[in-house]
Amino acid sequence: MNRIVADAGSYITKVWHGRAWVYLQGLERGQRIAIPLKGTHLPSGTLRILLQPNGQVEIHYAVDEE
Repeated sequence: MNRIVADAGSYITKVWHGRAWVYLQGLERGQRIAIPLKGTHLPSGTLRILLQPNGQVEIHYAVDEE
C-alpha cells in the first residue's frame, strides 16, 4: 500500500456540486491533483492519503472530540 502524508499547507479543500474535494500539490508548479470525497465534510490538518491496490484512495485525518 502506498501512502502520502500532506500537511495543511500542501492542499486545499472545497465543496463543489455537493461533494467535498481535496486538491493536493502536484509535481509541477501550479499543478493540483483533485481527489473527490464522499459527502460534504471538509478534512483539515495533516492528511494521510492511502492509495489502495484496486485504485481507490482513502484519506485519514484527526477529528477533535466534542
